[in-house]
Amino acid sequence: MASPPRIDSLSPATRFALIAGLVLALGACSTRSYPSLARRAGENLQMEEGKAPAAAADASAATPLATWLAKARAAQEGFAQALPRTQALLSKAGPRGGESWSQANLALADLERQRGALGEVVADMEQTYAQDRLDHGVQGPARPEWAKLRAEILNIAAEQDRQLADLRAKLL
Repeated sequence: MASPPRIDSLSPATRFALIAGLVLALGACSTRSYPSLARRAGENLQMEEGKAPAAAADASAATPLATWLAKARAAQEGFAQALPRTQALLSKAGPRGGESWSQANLALADLERQRGALGEVVADMEQTYAQDRLDHGVQGPARPEWAKLRAEILNIAAEQDRQLADLRAKLL
């Protein structure tokens, strides 16, 4: 009966493959307990797009300024509604990777999604504002209604960004 080949008689590539396979197989033999990768209750929530109030539908027939303001206010309302839940979950968040931390992280992600709705308004408004400035001369003064609306919406966005930064700092 032939004896099995000795390890030193194998080619370097074969030895490497055997050792790598052994290391990978032993890596799967951990005795440490890890959290489940199954979906958590908070991950099954239906994510709804921000719902604009009925005023937004009426405003869409008016000027783009009124439409942007209505959409910005609806986005702010959605953000304000999601904020207390996020703050509550963040205050209860345990160590990183734990269940309570994961729930807080998901709530923060939902709040950031709410901020994204305002981001779309800002992007559309800024693009149109820039085009208006090009069409009417960059040197001339901005139309007062544009300047007022733009400042109001950008202030809402800045406040949401500040709140998100504060909440992110608590999660880390």
